Amino acid sequence: MNIYIYTSMQGAPPLRGGFPVDYGPRADDRRLGLASPVSKTVSYSGNSKGEEDDSQPSRHLWVGNVSQEVSEAILKEKFSQFGEVDNVTVYSSRNYAFVNFINQEDAVEAKNLLHGVMLGGLAMRIEFAKGVSNLPSPF
Repeated sequence: MNIYIYTSMQGAPPLRGGFPVDYGPRADDRRLGLASPVSKTVSYSGNSKGEEDDSQPSRHLWVGNVSQEVSEAILKEKFSQFGEVDNVTVYSSRNYAFVNFINQEDAVEAKNLLHGVMLGGLAMRIEFAKGVSNLPSPF
């Protein structure tokens, strides 16, 4: 968790209730004619689903929409069909997991072929894991 302290309001994100605003104006703001000065620009790669996919390929996969019934062993078995898996970590309370392959090519193939596949009653959402250096700046 990052904590930012501003000595002036220059460059600081707009605040609502003391917290940074990263969403559009509330309904009562619109009725009063107040608008949030925040605008979020998202670039899309042009894929058919309209999802953002600007992450660089890596051997580390983030797997979202993971059912609480899915264990590390089940995920490892599912992903191992594409190559040797280094390790699997499941955060069942948050419904996501990380799958780390030995080879990047295996991770790319697994991402392409398993994205949207049903596991434990939910369609998996797979992306390349983002490192700290790939996270966008808050400003």
